[in-house]
Amino acid sequence: METNAKYIDELELMRQDMNQLRSLLSGQQIVNERLMRRAMNKEISKERRSIFVTIGCAIVGTFVFYSMQPVWHLPIWFILLTIAFFITCVVATVWSIRRLMKESLLTGDLLVVAKRINDYKRFSINWLKFGIPFVLFWIVGFVYYASRDMNPDMRFGFFGGAATGLVIGSVFGIWHLVDSHRRLNGILKQINEIKTGE
Repeated sequence: METNAKYIDELELMRQDMNQLRSLLSGQQIVNERLMRRAMNKEISKERRSIFVTIGCAIVGTFVFYSMQPVWHLPIWFILLTIAFFITCVVATVWSIRRLMKESLLTGDLLVVAKRINDYKRFSINWLKFGIPFVLFWIVGFVYYASRDMNPDMRFGFFGGAATGLVIGSVFGIWHLVDSHRRLNGILKQINEIKTGE
C-alpha cells in the first residue's frame, strides 16, 4: 500500500513538472512568435520604403524627361507615350503594394499575409513581361529620335552616355528585384516556421 501511494505521489509530481514544462514551452513559443513577427515587420517596412523610393524616382524621372524636351526634339507622340508609361508604373506600383500596406504582421493572420506576399511577387514578375519589352522599344526610339539631328561628334558621346545609363539602370533594376524577392522569401520562410511550429 505504502509503495503504491509513493508511486502515485511520484506520478503526480511528474505530471505537475510536465504541466510546468508545457506552460514554459508555450510561453517561449509565444515570445518567439512575437520576436519573429517584429523581425518580419521590419523587413516588410524596408520593402515598403524601397517601393516609395521607386515611386519617387518615377515621378522625378517624368519631370526631368519633360523638361529636357527642347534638347532632344522628340515627337509629341513619343513624349506622351513615355509620360503615360511613367504614370502607369506609379499606378501599378501603388496598386501592387496596397494590400501589403493593409495587413499588419504584428497582429494579422499570417496565412493571409503569406498569400498577399505571393500575389505581390507574382505581380512583379508579370510586370517585367510588359515592362522589359516596352523599355527596349523605348530605348531604340529615344536613341533614334534624339540623335538624328546631332553632329557626329555629339552622337558618339550621346551613344556612350545612353549605353552607360542603360547598364547602370539594368544593374540597379536587377539588384532591386533580387533584393526584394530575397527579403520577401525570408518573410515567407519565417511565416512557414511559425505555422509549422504551432
